[in-house]
Amino acid sequence: MNQQQTSYQQVTNRFFGAVRRAIDTEEWRCADPATSIAHGRITRAPNPVRIAHAKLRVLPLEWREHAAAVVAALQLKAGERERLGAYFTPPYLATYVLSRLVAHGYDPTRHSIVDPAAGGAAFLAPLHGLISASLPSTDAGRALKLLRGIEIDRRLAGVSKNLLAWRAALARGVDEPTDRDYRAVEDCVEIADTLEINAVGKYDVVVGNPPYARIGREDYHNYVRRWPDLTDRGGYLNLSMAFLHHCRTFVKPGGLLSFVMPASMIGGPSFAAFRKSIASEIIAIDRIENRERVFLDVIQDCIVVTMRRGIEQRPTVRVGSLGRDGKDRLLGNIKLDREGARWEMPAPETIATGASLSEIGWTGKVGPVVPHRWEDRISKIRAASSVALLWAVAIRPDGSVDFDHMKANVDGHRVVVDTELSYVVRRPCLVIQRTSNRKQKRRINAAVVDRRFIDEVGPFVAENHVIVLTPPPEATMADLRATADLLNSPQMSVLYDRVCGTASVSLKTLMSMRLPSMLPTRSQRAA
Repeated sequence: MNQQQTSYQQVTNRFFGAVRRAIDTEEWRCADPATSIAHGRITRAPNPVRIAHAKLRVLPLEWREHAAAVVAALQLKAGERERLGAYFTPPYLATYVLSRLVAHGYDPTRHSIVDPAAGGAAFLAPLHGLISASLPSTDAGRALKLLRGIEIDRRLAGVSKNLLAWRAALARGVDEPTDRDYRAVEDCVEIADTLEINAVGKYDVVVGNPPYARIGREDYHNYVRRWPDLTDRGGYLNLSMAFLHHCRTFVKPGGLLSFVMPASMIGGPSFAAFRKSIASEIIAIDRIENRERVFLDVIQDCIVVTMRRGIEQRPTVRVGSLGRDGKDRLLGNIKLDREGARWEMPAPETIATGASLSEIGWTGKVGPVVPHRWEDRISKIRAASSVALLWAVAIRPDGSVDFDHMKANVDGHRVVVDTELSYVVRRPCLVIQRTSNRKQKRRINAAVVDRRFIDEVGPFVAENHVIVLTPPPEATMADLRATADLLNSPQMSVLYDRVCGTASVSLKTLMSMRLPSMLPTRSQRAA
């Protein structure tokens, strides 16, 4: 985002904060977000909401529409927003996606286009504006004939229809929608489950931001039976994967599909079968660099995947980037592996690389303790056959391990285990957080467990959000510290971003990727 877009987002976020407080205290709810928030005044609301809305009212139309949609989502019952994946695409990203579609051949004056996850009209509303502006003023009504949306939730579909009705009225040159406009948009948004719709070859273009939700155990096998190409047996499944697979059947031969997808698909081991199934139709991948500001309330690494249906593409694919400054950059071209191997994205800077951790003798394992499954074995007191339990919170941003800080923030720091098992750690090593949070600036957060820590705490077992890296036998403490510095370096963050766009650190990816070049010094032995 550029500075102006950032200021728009700051204004909307302050408005969302005021609205959320009013909703949580049951002081206010908005019956018609499209009219009140995007196009009107809020009179019957707590003072903080009215003050924040006064600043929102001067923003461009697309930001006011976004605010209306988000407020509708915030008013859903507890858990519904997460279940529906109602985290709407911000205007700057929707504009970017549509501009890339036009660059790839989308013609707003004649191509039919559908958003299969259309709650909030994040794409439908700006699409209506784009189509109307591209048509002669005497033909503005044709925009609704080229535009369709599908939304499973009746309430969010209603918001989309209302926002479109306002767009249609403005295109006609009137101040507010009439019954004519509401009737005109009624058929534009179908209330249905997209995954149950058969629309083979119906549209020239499909665009959207499908819901990101993990497919749970109860539905997993149904999805695998229906879309066997989604995953290898037992692999992770995300609803966005099913949406892409199903919705690409909506596209006419030679037509386009462009989805905002979780970036974990480029390198995550669980996405291997999925990558293999779609690689031949991909024409472009665009990275969204601003992971903290894409969706309200969540940190999500995203990419834009653009495909041309039914025509096998060259293996070389364009990779672009929407930078934090709002500028569109061409990062380069890559050759997409079509057998499921990770797709290594080009980076704006060239970083010299050397060997991987596996190649230089390191081994890694994920902590075995899943706290909610081990509750009866975890305690705050030293018991017979217990060892220390290392939680991810012990790994500090400065690269240290702070056991006392951890003890003050967890429910137990001892766990009863068979002390002879291989996962009990007895020698210096590195520990890494498996997930990042809002406060972390880097992808990987590594720390050294030295001999002093082992002497003070004793043998330990890691919980499931910790990766333990064991050095080769000949490694020194200097080697451990140098490797930790390397893993914590900005260069490592850039390289990891290129192969695994996710907040979770994949052990398999970490062990196999090539590291930034280093020349560690050797001194005191680690063991």
